[in-house]
Amino acid sequence: MARASISSKKKKAPISNARKSISAEERHVGRETTDWANVLPENMERTVYETLRHYGYFYDVKDSYKWATEWVKQNRSKEEFKIFKAAPERFFSSTVSGLCKMIMNGAVFNEKRMAFINQKIDEQINRGKEKAAEATEEKVVDIRKRSPAEIVKERTSDFIAEIEETIDMFGGKTHMDWDNYSVYNELQSIDAPYNTAKAVVDYYTPLRDEIKELVEKKTEDLVEAYTWLGPRKRKQYLKVIQSIIDDAEKYMMSKKAVRKVRKKKAAPASKQVDKMKYMADSSEFKLVSVDPVNIIGASEVYLFNTKYRTMTYLVTQSAQGFEVKGTTIQGVDLEASYKKTLRKPEEFFSNFTKATKAKARNLLKELKTKESTCNGRVNDQTIIVKVY
Repeated sequence: MARASISSKKKKAPISNARKSISAEERHVGRETTDWANVLPENMERTVYETLRHYGYFYDVKDSYKWATEWVKQNRSKEEFKIFKAAPERFFSSTVSGLCKMIMNGAVFNEKRMAFINQKIDEQINRGKEKAAEATEEKVVDIRKRSPAEIVKERTSDFIAEIEETIDMFGGKTHMDWDNYSVYNELQSIDAPYNTAKAVVDYYTPLRDEIKELVEKKTEDLVEAYTWLGPRKRKQYLKVIQSIIDDAEKYMMSKKAVRKVRKKKAAPASKQVDKMKYMADSSEFKLVSVDPVNIIGASEVYLFNTKYRTMTYLVTQSAQGFEVKGTTIQGVDLEASYKKTLRKPEEFFSNFTKATKAKARNLLKELKTKESTCNGRVNDQTIIVKVY
């Protein structure tokens, strides 16, 4: 029998350049596991997170949401499936979508993880119900339901807390240039209302009177209470508290002299953020976004771009705080706002997520990476980390 010629053998199909590119990236990002039956129990968690990284890199939120929709279709009632589909996609966790895909590929999770998945599904179904209820109402209601007086009271409390944090440096090791510290300038920078300045005066007047008695009369009880403050520093401390009151009173007088022009009423918060695209959470960096509704009326926002690992700090000088139009935060002070690249995001966020307002600002400022200009645009790779 004649031997078959070499040319008659079946040739292998060439591997496409696109597939080669994906395979190269998978070596760094991680591969998708589909054969879950052969995954050992001790390797389960590592395999889950590797597959989630794969999904997060190669798929966007819109694509991954389809996996969750398919899982709900297979495992929930027709009515729940219908409501789930009607809910806004942007609020749903891409991590849960990835877990749903793994289940459909044969993964078997423990009760705790399944409870987590079902909890997030139920939350999304509830959002769908809320959206349906809102559609039947003729009047759009601001979901925050806070009156202007409540907003001013909250901001006043935050402002006094910032002053307190600054005063705490007085007796500590941190250097503070008190001659250049001005509450008047701080009030002016945020265009604070008259009532905020009055609240500052009311808050610090009793303290001023107490320190004055300590300095002039040296009352025994007060001397014992202020042992942390040396005799030489007591007069300086009194001067600091008095300057805070004087600045606040000066600002009150300036607000009386100027009548504020009435501005156009802003759209409800829920309406403003309706089209905003952002990343609900990131399994890679273990971050969860703040609800974008909180941006409306805020004065400071921290955004983290998971793709480029940049942290953006946005601040506004507007008395009304930030507003949102489409996918862009409006009212940003471009001179005071900036962004920096995070070289070690995990290490940075371990401290940043627990930091106070002033501490958070310092942590970002102290990074040695170069500052660069920024804008208020938000996309589906952006985590809303903190809002003040």
